[in-house]
Amino acid sequence: MKTSRKTAGATLVVTVLIVLLMLASIVVVTGQLALSARRGSNDQEATVRAQYVAESGVARAQARVRALGQLLNPTSMTIPATIGSSVMALYALNMCGLATLPTSVVYPLTLCGINPTGTGMVV
Repeated sequence: MKTSRKTAGATLVVTVLIVLLMLASIVVVTGQLALSARRGSNDQEATVRAQYVAESGVARAQARVRALGQLLNPTSMTIPATIGSSVMALYALNMCGLATLPTSVVYPLTLCGINPTGTGMVV
């Protein structure tokens, strides 16, 4: 079989181009996989961080409610003289639907009663 000089080595060039194309596609796919794995790990880290923040917020709220429960009498919202007009007193005011302390304050101050059946406050 006789080949002309113009087409001699064309198979080698075509083979090299096909191999280069395959290598380029492998590099592109590998790069895309690496980037998506990095994005996925960043998303997972952000999710875990958000979960920790939410859990700490819940724990903080539970601790405040527990502290408020210990400060107050179980049958009435009574502010002992030891806490005066602190933040806990303001929380107790909010729970009873009051905005401010009465003008003449004598401690212990009873703000509102708590229904023993647990159905709500009695102002």
